[in-house]
Amino acid sequence: MIANILKFIFGRSQPDPSPPAPPSPTPAPSLPVSRLSRAATVQNSERPIRQVLFTLTNEARKTAKSLPRLANAAERATERAESEFRTRAYAPFWDAVEQAVLKLASLHEQSQRLLKHAERYDREASRLAPPTPKLDLNIETLPNAFHTTTRLRAVVRDAQKDFQFSAIYQQRQTNQLLAVGFKNVVEAVNGVSSRVGSSLKRLSCTVSLGFSELAATQREIGGHIVSELQGIRERTEDLASEIREAREEASESAEAQREHEQQEREMLDNIQRRKRPLPRRLRDGEY
Repeated sequence: MIANILKFIFGRSQPDPSPPAPPSPTPAPSLPVSRLSRAATVQNSERPIRQVLFTLTNEARKTAKSLPRLANAAERATERAESEFRTRAYAPFWDAVEQAVLKLASLHEQSQRLLKHAERYDREASRLAPPTPKLDLNIETLPNAFHTTTRLRAVVRDAQKDFQFSAIYQQRQTNQLLAVGFKNVVEAVNGVSSRVGSSLKRLSCTVSLGFSELAATQREIGGHIVSELQGIRERTEDLASEIREAREEASESAEAQREHEQQEREMLDNIQRRKRPLPRRLRDGEY
């Protein structure tokens, strides 16, 4: 019987001393592989396009910065031609006219180059996923050569009607003008004036959106500045008013202090001299 009891006790299954295995962690949610691969594919395909846009923007900005410089040079050459015409300097006059024509021709050439940059930029940007970036030329306005070309045509017309200027004109060589596609100075003046006006007009229409956005941004910034200045002025006026009130209060307090000190000095003086203070004067109606 004892053997059966021991067999029953020690024959039972022993518990497993090892701790239970922890539950497997739940995997974090992840994007579908198809979405990730599609985004990576779009990014890889757009990378060369954005590099082209970056290069076009740099080239367009360099070209845009040259336009005001060429317009100013043409304006100075035209002023010099007018001065030489007034002083009857025949050869220097035509030299100045040729320089003005060459600067205007360069202005037309750079305007055409900038137009090509802008048109190619729009074509490349349209291949990107919206929103497509806009060409930022980093300039505020385009030059206006109308005034310069009008003055140049006028002074050349006056020189053609003058015998001495006309005689020198007939003898001049026009190798530089031939290089830019003109036979003589007069043809160059008329031709380049038309070309520059047309190219600048097309260019202004192409980049007008960028200028409008820039102007709107500048107006918004200007409005914030005006609002801030208005607030500063109001706070300054309030502070000035508080300072005036504090000064008035300080002045009144100082006056009262001086009167009190004067009374104390009088009382001390009377005590030292063993004098009684004078009786208070009666007011009207008092007895």
